[in-house]
Amino acid sequence: MGQCSAELVIVPASLDRLYNNANLSTYTTASITVTAGRPAAIHISAPETSGGANPPAPTVTGAGQTWTLEQTLDWDTAGPGRGSSWVLTTPATGGGSGTLSIDFGGTTILGCAWSVVEYAGADTTDAFLNFAVTGVNLADSSGSVTLAALANSDSIAVGLWAHRANEVTDFGAGFTELDDVSGTTPTWGTETEWRLNVTFVNASWATATNYGGIAYEVKAAVGVVAAPSDNPPIGLLGRGAGW
Repeated sequence: MGQCSAELVIVPASLDRLYNNANLSTYTTASITVTAGRPAAIHISAPETSGGANPPAPTVTGAGQTWTLEQTLDWDTAGPGRGSSWVLTTPATGGGSGTLSIDFGGTTILGCAWSVVEYAGADTTDAFLNFAVTGVNLADSSGSVTLAALANSDSIAVGLWAHRANEVTDFGAGFTELDDVSGTTPTWGTETEWRLNVTFVNASWATATNYGGIAYEVKAAVGVVAAPSDNPPIGLLGRGAGW
């Protein structure tokens, strides 16, 4: 049997998730372990500052990684509250463990939600591509956004959703849910979902309220694998619609 190059299967894994409604300028995650060679992302959303404004973009440090801000979305700027979301990523070329510090530079925020995800099988040099946003000052009970064409058919689309209600968020049809976090004071709901080889990303919730959505592509790594045989490969099963 020969060998050939092929994209690897991406396997997302949730490392931590929480909504902390304390009024702080720095929030701390649980201790996590980022695996070497598995690019990771932290999805962050937050309501208004103690002064009633949209928060500044946070910096993230910890777990032996360098975290780079990829996308900012101020999705509620009209009030009476506010809402903003961010995505920061690391190539995770070296693994590490520890808590993450989410630092708003001394500005007090009225709460913060986060979801940390790592991606086995993702490209370690250029994993995170093709960001798109939706939902600026829109009140609705659902949202959708469309990415540009994916880099390859083994890429996955990831959706991060936040809205101002303490309730479950329903992931889009065919998607797999990674995290669904909500809370009160102020009310907040967030969702992280993914699906293989799609550009249309959507989610829904019960209350028509202001929301924001960020979607991005995670590109599959190319590996050397055995050439196809007469036996079909075993597919990856994940929790999706109907589970």
